[in-house]
Amino acid sequence: QQVKARLIRKPVITGEATPNYFFYPAAASRVWHHLPNVKLIVLLRNPVDRAYSHYQHLITRSAYPYTFEEAIQKELEELPAIRDRYFSNPLIHDYRLTRFSLLERGKYSNHLARWLSYFASQQLKVFSSERFFQDPARVYQEATAFLGLDPDHKQEFKPRNINQYDPLSSETREWLVNFYRPYNQALVNRLGASLPWAPDVKPETSLHGK
Repeated sequence: QQVKARLIRKPVITGEATPNYFFYPAAASRVWHHLPNVKLIVLLRNPVDRAYSHYQHLITRSAYPYTFEEAIQKELEELPAIRDRYFSNPLIHDYRLTRFSLLERGKYSNHLARWLSYFASQQLKVFSSERFFQDPARVYQEATAFLGLDPDHKQEFKPRNINQYDPLSSETREWLVNFYRPYNQALVNRLGASLPWAPDVKPETSLHGK
């Protein structure tokens, strides 16, 4: 978004990055209200890996008392009521929306539909994290082109925030793969392209924005 910088007194380009905006129920409407012409970039990771990584982040940064499977079960039991409260009153704060949203955040098709109800599809660019990890320079060039910026050819792409933890059990992974299958299909239909983590899912429709 181009803004006037008071200190340097000339137009500058500024941006912000956080994984929370894409998921939080009220974020899209708030961003549209203040920045209706903004350009948006969404980075999506295999939802199974994302959920487990999110769990690992929680247990390393807080006294999180649940196993991964327990956290999923607690989310299935409690999150619907928490989510409904947010949609009825987006100004409330409930820490459980962060602690018990391991599954919900990976329902990418739902969140993307919400954002596209406010913004035109031309304002939003979707990349997969897997492609970014594999070829960060190429994704960076595509992102800067989408934003209308000149790329910094001296930019270095070093891996960050790499953590090691025990692998997810095969039984839980299989359950998650099945859980996300309809959401992956809906996402592929909306994007009109296959996903690195679900190459067997083929698009049935194409992306239609506002």
